[in-house]
Order: sequence, then structure tokens, then C-alpha cells
Amino acid sequence: ASGRLQAVSACPPTASPVTCLRRSGDGHGTWLATCANGLLRVFKHDLYTGASTLIHQDVLQHEAPVYADFSPSEPGVIVCGGPGLGPGIYFYDIRAKRIVKRFVDMDQVASSLAVSPSGTLITMGTQEMLVKVVDYDEGTFQDNTGHSDAVSSMVFGPTGGVLLTAADKDIVQWTV
Repeated sequence: ASGRLQAVSACPPTASPVTCLRRSGDGHGTWLATCANGLLRVFKHDLYTGASTLIHQDVLQHEAPVYADFSPSEPGVIVCGGPGLGPGIYFYDIRAKRIVKRFVDMDQVASSLAVSPSGTLITMGTQEMLVKVVDYDEGTFQDNTGHSDAVSSMVFGPTGGVLLTAADKDIVQWTV
């Protein structure tokens, strides 16, 4: 590998900026994109041709951003949140084409979101500079501070033992 990137496939453009990209750990090449207008799109990537095919599309909320990640413990479920959905964390079932569950015992709205590789922890960044860690099984959460601006991006390490979060000008590494 030369370290150079080569575009092998392009997806149809969206009418709104992309707010989130996530790859599923399902081993089937599934990935998702959300947009600033509330659009959720799920794609299947073909390893042989390099093409990605749109397999699901839904508008979760008109004209407001949504952030999402795949649930590693519940196939077909996408964990989501954001201004378009309001305070809390929501669980969208692709097959049912609707939100089937939500954690609403929180008054902040997600400005970013990530799910641990095991699926037991959900993290949500907020405009209030918080990193919320939610225990999926218990439904409990803990607020963590460490940023000087709204938390705009987050990702777990491959084992789930590290969480990286970013705000405007700072990046924080957390031990989970």
C-alpha cells in the first residue's frame, strides 16, 4: 500500500451536510450516515466491487441534526440522539422503521454519540461540554467534564477501554 487513497465508490449526494458516519461491526460491510436535516441512510458495502448500495433511508426529524451508531448487541437497531430528536437517547429499529425505545431521564440533547464495542456503554456529548456515559443494561448515567466547548465528536477504541472525545479545540482521552 502506498498510503494514498483512491475513491472506488461514491454515494448519492445528500441535500444537507453529513453529521455522522459509522461502520457496523457486523462483518457484512454495513455503514450509516446521518445528515443535518435529520436524514438517516444505511448502506451495504460490497467488498468485491467496492460499491455501496443504499439499503435503508428514513427521515428521523426534519431540519435538525441527528447523530447515530449501530448497536453491537442488538442487530438492526441504531442508537441515536440529537437536536432533531430532543433530550435523551433513542433506539431506532431498521426493520420496524421507527423508534422503539428511549432513555429520557436526561435533560441534555446529544451533540455527538458513540456506542462501546460490547454495546454495554453509550456515550453522548452535549452542548453543555459534558460527556455522558450511559450503562445500557442499567439505564444509569454519569456526567463527566473536561471540555471547554460543546462535545462534537467521540469514538471508542477497538476494545472499549478508551474513549476519545473532541470539542472545538481540545481532545480528551478517557479510560473507561
